[in-house]
Order: sequence, then structure tokens, then C-alpha cells
Amino acid sequence: MKNRRIRKDTAKILYRDSNRYDARNLSVKEDCKHGYSLKTKRRIAKIINYVNIVLRRRLEMPFLGVTMTTKCSLRCKYCADLIPMYGKDACDFDFNRIIRDVNNVLSSVDKVHTLILGGGEIFLYKQLDKAVSWFANQRKILTVCLITNGTVKLSEDILKILKNPKVIVRVSNYGNVVPGRKAFVSILKANGIVVEELKRQRWYDMGQMYDRDKTEQELISTYQNCGMKDCKYIQNGKIWYCSRQRGSELGMIPRAIKSDWVSIDGHSDKLRKQIENMYKKSYVTACNYCDGNNKSQKRVTPGEQMGNKR
Repeated sequence: MKNRRIRKDTAKILYRDSNRYDARNLSVKEDCKHGYSLKTKRRIAKIINYVNIVLRRRLEMPFLGVTMTTKCSLRCKYCADLIPMYGKDACDFDFNRIIRDVNNVLSSVDKVHTLILGGGEIFLYKQLDKAVSWFANQRKILTVCLITNGTVKLSEDILKILKNPKVIVRVSNYGNVVPGRKAFVSILKANGIVVEELKRQRWYDMGQMYDRDKTEQELISTYQNCGMKDCKYIQNGKIWYCSRQRGSELGMIPRAIKSDWVSIDGHSDKLRKQIENMYKKSYVTACNYCDGNNKSQKRVTPGEQMGNKR
């Protein structure tokens, strides 16, 4: 039997970040009916993480995003995910392929603390009800979080599925661009759905995608100080380091080199080792075409729209 224990240095990273995401998710779920205080629940989660990640050295991913669609109801000028650039090529990704990819990852790791479903606008995905049901039913996934701009009217079927105690709906800050935000949140809460409102979420100008000719140290600094470096996500059969790498698929930057992503197809032990190695990466090619997402960048108006409609 092969040794599937992760390295000590990786364990430190995963333990720290898993605690951070668990604490946030537990805070959002505070209104749920549990018999313990929030402080106690956080302490229990931290102890469990210490035993599993530090002592047993299991491979637990703090965060994993899944791109379900590149369709969106808005065209934000400073979209960190470059979604408006898809234009008429925006699409829903194949449901069966998404499930297969996520299942392959789950077969290779011991746990995913937070699975983020995003896009685009997640509630435009036509098979979202089936997807959420499947994800929430996976034992290795602790929390399923949907990120939305709050513009889409939700059906009764979707509202029913979102009541699952594993699910959180995170409503991003789009300023005055989404006037119906309060009504959207009210509907979710009235249906007993756990909601996180990102009222204080800040938007930064990450710059246009062009070659900045950065030194290796500058690339490392960009990556290490970026708020998106932990946002590993699945798209098109690969696990990417951040959503700005979409620029390589959109022709905005050169195609990412193979070490900048992990192919999901293949043997589970090989994939496990590749996923572990992702947490040791110093930077990726996209860092040379981006200013990064951090407080030193210029703050911009949340949700500011591009001038011309597609």
C-alpha cells in the first residue's frame, strides 16, 4: 500500500487555511440550530483539523472552486475573473464533465472544506439543482458555497435545494448596480437558507492583461501577496491556480505552461501528489500579466459596468 501522507510543510499550509475557511463558514451558519456555541464549534473543528491534517497528514483542500458557467447577467468593467471577455462564446459547462472532474478530485484527496460554485452568474446554470444536490451529498465536501450577484429570480425548486444545511449562498457586493439585492437576500432568508452578504467587499483594479516583464522576485511577490492565490478552481478538465489564468484560454496571454495547472484525468495517486505540489508553487505565468488582488492596488467602484452591451 502506497504512503499517502502529505509532507509536514504542506500540512502547515493546509491546517492554517482550513481553519480559516471553517471559521468563516461556521460564523455564517451561526443561526443554524446546533447545540453548541460558535466558539465551541470552531474549537472542535480546529482540533479535528489538527488530528487529520497535522498528525495524520491527510490531504485536505481548504478551498476548491468549480466554474459552472461563463454566462453572466452583468458586464463588470473590473471583473477579476475576466467573464465579460467571453462575449458571445459564454456557455454552460457540461454537467457530466463537471461531476466527473470533481469526483476524480474527491477520489484523490481526503476532504474539501469549502467547494465554491461560481461563474459567471451561478444561478444562470441550467442544471444547478442537480449539481448542488450532488455536491451536498458528497461526504468529503464540508460546505458548498454559491457565489452570486443577486440579479436572478430563483425558482421554488432551487430554493428548496438551497435549504440543505451544507449550503451557503454568498451575495457579492455590486454597489448600486444591483438595486434588488436586499429583496434577493430577504427571499433567501425567508426560506431558511444560509446567506453571507459581502457588504464590505472591496474591488481592486488588477490591471489589463499585458506582459509586464517581471523579475522572478516580482512574480513571487505578486503571487504571495495576491488575495486570489488560494482560489484553485476546476475548469475544462484542469485545476487552475486562479481565475485570472482564464486569460490563457481567451488569447489575452500566452498559453499557460503545463506546471501552471493540474490535469484532472489520470491515476488518483498521481493526481493527489500533483494537488499537494500546488500548495508549494511560488508563482504562475499569469502573474506576469496581472497586478494582483491586494490592498496596494487602486480601489474601484464595485460592479461598474462596461459601456457597450454584447
